[in-house]
Amino acid sequence: MARNIDKSTSAQIRHENIARHNALVGEILLAINPKYGVFWKNETGAAYTNGRMIRYGLVGSADILGCMQSNFVAIEVKTGSGKLSDFQKNFKAVIEKNGGIFIEGRSVEQVEGELSLLFTRNI
Repeated sequence: MARNIDKSTSAQIRHENIARHNALVGEILLAINPKYGVFWKNETGAAYTNGRMIRYGLVGSADILGCMQSNFVAIEVKTGSGKLSDFQKNFKAVIEKNGGIFIEGRSVEQVEGELSLLFTRNI
């Protein structure tokens, strides 16, 4: 049976999920910069200005982008049971096809572990 959730509860849950996601992105950035290379938060979305909606960023691109030992790295941060969208799967395929590294990060420890393996192998 489906749960009945009113709009305000649904909005609150969404807000909490976004806050958890953003916190994890920040924690990962703090842990990996500059230890493994240079990384930055990749912003995507839309905003209204002067009555017009402006879209920015590439749909499906990863939350964190960077460079490690001359290699392009993309880290898509997921919390809970989050899964890659079709756009994100396409972005991953393009990155890997072109020799880049794509990580689906679910914790600071997991991302650091994967980068550490790559770092010690000199990719």
